Parts: sequence; structure tokens; C-alpha cells
Amino acid sequence: MPLQILLAAATLSLSMVALVWTISGSRSEKAPSRFASDTVDLRSIELRKGIGSRAVNPVMRWLSIRARRLTPIGLVESMGHRIHLAGLGERYTLEQALAFKFIIASIGAAGGLFYLLRGAALMGVVIIAVGYFAVDLVLW
Repeated sequence: MPLQILLAAATLSLSMVALVWTISGSRSEKAPSRFASDTVDLRSIELRKGIGSRAVNPVMRWLSIRARRLTPIGLVESMGHRIHLAGLGERYTLEQALAFKFIIASIGAAGGLFYLLRGAALMGVVIIAVGYFAVDLVLW
């Protein structure tokens, strides 16, 4: 295998590890700068929060809003009920499940479209359906 491909694969793998490490890490308190003043503004308070509350939560909220618009209201209510029955209500919220449903459905749609364009229509339709109902099947 060519060296460039191996280097590109290693770089991509290490970048994913760095991304996960950055998102999951907590922010440490920095030593005060010699230029720091005693006043605290809203920007500095917001920057003290972790990346999860500043970047990941708004993206998940946006995805759950899109998934809620695309999912029939009865399915949304039954998904919330199944999350509660599975005992996952304290660990996962309905918005998180809807965001994951949107992500997995998008991946399923891309994979299904790939198979549809290759001529395997039945496999494409099955992948699209599994992508849409994957979260519901896990909670069932």
C-alpha cells in the first residue's frame, strides 16, 4: 500500500481521536493573566463552559427539532413513552433520541441512495427503512 495512503489514514484516525478528546475533556481553570481585571463579563463566563454545552448541545437541539418536524406526532409520543419504559429516561432525553434518529436516518438515506443508484432497489429501500426506524427498533 502506498505510503501517502497510510499517512492519510493515520492522520484522519488521529484527528478523530483528538476531536473526541477535545469534546469530552473538561476545561481547566487557567492561571490569571497579568492583564486580567477583576471584572467578569458574559463572554468569559460562557467560555468557561465546556465544549459540550457550547457546541454539541445546540447542534443536538437543532437536529431534534428537524427530526420532530419529520416524525409523525404519534411516533414522537410513543418514543418518549418507550424511553421511559426502558428505564432510560434519566440517561437519555427525547430530544437526544430524536437527534440520533435524524443522524441515523440521514446515514440510512445516503446508504440507501447509494444502493438505489447501483441498481439494487430492494436493498436501497431496506437500508432507508432500517435507517429511519433503527432508534425505534432499539427502544422496542
